[in-house]
Amino acid sequence: MKYPYRGLSLDVSRHFFDVDEIKKLLRLMNRLEMNELHLHLSDDQGYRLESRTFPKLNQIGSYRKENGSIYGGYYTWEQVDDLVSYASALEIEIVPEIDIPGHTTAIIAAYPELSCSSEPVEVVDHGGVFTHILCPGKNEVVSFCHQLLDEVIPHFPGRYFHLGGDEAPKTEWEKCPYCQQRIKEAGLKDEEELQEWLTDQISSYLENKGKTVIGWNDGFTPEKPDTGRICQYWNEEGPSRLYRSIGTAQKFIFSNNPAFYFDYSHGMIPASSPLAFKPEIAGHQGFLKDQILGIEATIWTETIKTNQQLEEQLLPRLISAALVMNGEDGEKDLFNERFNQLIPFLESEGFSWTSLEKAFPEKEASEPEFIAQAEAAYALTRDELPEAVRNHFIYKIQRILNDFTLYSYTEEEREKLHSHIYRDLISRIAKKAGLIMLEAEDIRHQIKEKSGHANFVTVYDERVQEYLFKELKKIIPDASFVGEEEGAEIFKPEYEQGYTFCIDPIDGTSNFLTGYRPSVISIALFKDGNPYLSVVYEPYQDLLFTAVKGEGAFLNGKQLESSREPLARSLVSFGTSPYDPELMDRSFELCKMILPKCIDLRRSGSAVWDICQVAMGVTGMFFECKLRLWDFAAASLILEEAGGRITDMNGEKLSLRGPSSILAISQGVAAEGMNRLDF
Repeated sequence: MKYPYRGLSLDVSRHFFDVDEIKKLLRLMNRLEMNELHLHLSDDQGYRLESRTFPKLNQIGSYRKENGSIYGGYYTWEQVDDLVSYASALEIEIVPEIDIPGHTTAIIAAYPELSCSSEPVEVVDHGGVFTHILCPGKNEVVSFCHQLLDEVIPHFPGRYFHLGGDEAPKTEWEKCPYCQQRIKEAGLKDEEELQEWLTDQISSYLENKGKTVIGWNDGFTPEKPDTGRICQYWNEEGPSRLYRSIGTAQKFIFSNNPAFYFDYSHGMIPASSPLAFKPEIAGHQGFLKDQILGIEATIWTETIKTNQQLEEQLLPRLISAALVMNGEDGEKDLFNERFNQLIPFLESEGFSWTSLEKAFPEKEASEPEFIAQAEAAYALTRDELPEAVRNHFIYKIQRILNDFTLYSYTEEEREKLHSHIYRDLISRIAKKAGLIMLEAEDIRHQIKEKSGHANFVTVYDERVQEYLFKELKKIIPDASFVGEEEGAEIFKPEYEQGYTFCIDPIDGTSNFLTGYRPSVISIALFKDGNPYLSVVYEPYQDLLFTAVKGEGAFLNGKQLESSREPLARSLVSFGTSPYDPELMDRSFELCKMILPKCIDLRRSGSAVWDICQVAMGVTGMFFECKLRLWDFAAASLILEEAGGRITDMNGEKLSLRGPSSILAISQGVAAEGMNRLDF
């Protein structure tokens, strides 16, 4: 079917595009039989409409500091009127969006009294979700919105007005006396209902002036599905709130992420992605035919600064989207036909576009692109952000990790990509945790003794483990955890399904508290009870060991191979099991037995480090009479991927559920047949 609403959403707030470029896009839309241009006119990075009622919106809110200079601009009313008239002649309606109550830093920078705190802020120069938003508890906020709309509405005579409503963290509202008083007076349940209340105040005002209101789905929580407001669905956050609207009179515009998000690279969102569109919410089907008002492609411009970049991101994907909007067959052959027909027009208009080879890659998403997207999302989960904001970016990480299942990867290729993203994010977390060790002070007075000789834990062990648990949970929310310090759990049978992290926050605590090196952070990830990947980080020398099952072991990106030398030409390291006097005696008996057969013996005080030394080819063997899973889990995979072998001293497979003796040997020693010790 040809949808009534066939749109493009253009973000002109993050980066500003002039009227000539917008007219150029309007001519393209006309050729593609699209009829709605949605302009995202306000956000944290700039307010883009002239305001004579509130002049500071232009004096302050339309400009920002960026790379040492001032960046920005806004459309005068004369330009807006000209643009609307131009679009109308092409049978295209321009839909303005003023985002309320979130994404309003630029407005608040101009008028700080509109926020809960009234604290001054600056227009921001980077993307993200910001906690400084409009205060619905203040009457002047509603009055401001009404007056602003009175100024804007006459210049946009079309049917629709977009109020945004997405990504509005409620942190300030929770502690704001004005907001809490509003909740009480209006008989509201919580801050979510407070946003509904504010939206209703603004929407009703617009509706009384003949407008139909559109809002993003994560801010769209109508108790009555037949409000007449249109839900623009872009993501799966909180989809259950929309289920009651399916099969009713509720109207939807679909802008599904990732299919219609054209700011993503062509590798991640190829031109084939829009062609596969199906109208569904988080896998829930069952829409009435007339519930689907239409489709809107979107392009957000945080990283898009020039006209050429804008056009190359849009084309040729916008052609694919237009085919679907117009109810035509979503096949590549038809796309090719339409594209070839359009080339003379594109050339005459001076458009830039991405080549078909890049737009339809054989493997649509490259690994570095996915990893870069995941790392960017992870960077936005930092601790100082409110939980709701962090959760948004955690959700985005999960979407990125799942996006590649839409494309033409084999199961093996998908698994490899998944593991590499996890490896790189976990490595980043390990390095940040290493800063806790490097910045530790007065360590000797931060000790808590545990049972047994030389068995210590410091407050820094606990801090590192707490940090690791919290950050790793962001990446794999359903993962289980096994770790050495208080609060960790033993490896349980049920952990043999799904993901399990095994952590030693500081292996070599005695070294750590005395300033003797090394001490390391050890992180192993199991999948369905089997070793999956490992990260070991030694912060004092900035040494990062990584391994993914079946792909080799690496030290700072350089592949490792254990030594091929025989035992007689190798060093041997050992652990003394100091917590058990009987085993300690046995350890030194084994030392006496092995010393004549090797070059010399060494003891570092960190089992993880010693096993990694075998993987590096520095030593040929490591043994210890008793270790627990967290003492060897990460390093054992690193050694095996470096060609070495690790078992208990009897040559048997290591236990995941209890203490075990350890024999770690290089490939050279293994070749001699020395695969067990007399224990």
